[in-house]
Amino acid sequence: MYYKFRSDNLANGDLLAWKNDGTLLGNAISYWTRGIYTHVGIAWTLHNRAYVIDAYHRGGVRLRYLGDDLPVNLIKTNIKWTKELEDDALSKLGRSYNYLGAAMLGFDITPNYDSEVCSLYAASILRKGGLNIPKDKSITLTPQKLVDKVCELTSSEIKTINNLKGLKYE
Repeated sequence: MYYKFRSDNLANGDLLAWKNDGTLLGNAISYWTRGIYTHVGIAWTLHNRAYVIDAYHRGGVRLRYLGDDLPVNLIKTNIKWTKELEDDALSKLGRSYNYLGAAMLGFDITPNYDSEVCSLYAASILRKGGLNIPKDKSITLTPQKLVDKVCELTSSEIKTINNLKGLKYE
């Protein structure tokens, strides 16, 4: 699938996706989820610095500087980022990672609850921002499937960010 990229700017609520890095864990995630993307997060900018909010297997929901984990793929979402959405996304910082939820996704089973797994956490933020991502069992939201669904819904192409130099923030 090919999608049109709308802007070189990074905006709050854009989806960030990391490909398999070749590690044992990355290879396992790619194998079980049948995708090249093994991790996703949500972009958040503050004072012209780019951050990512994500649910990570080491440490749970966290906020980190985006420049520490490049390259990354950017998918523009154009969601409505509000103070309430930001507060909701940040209120989950420190929550534990849900290993059972991650394992269920690997078996193509969607947990019956919101789960602090990268793709489910990101999807919940994007839904609250206005993207019509299914919450029912019609799609198991692995990182790969979330990237595909966001590209489909937004007609955005995937852009690789190798460094933050020259990147503009909305």
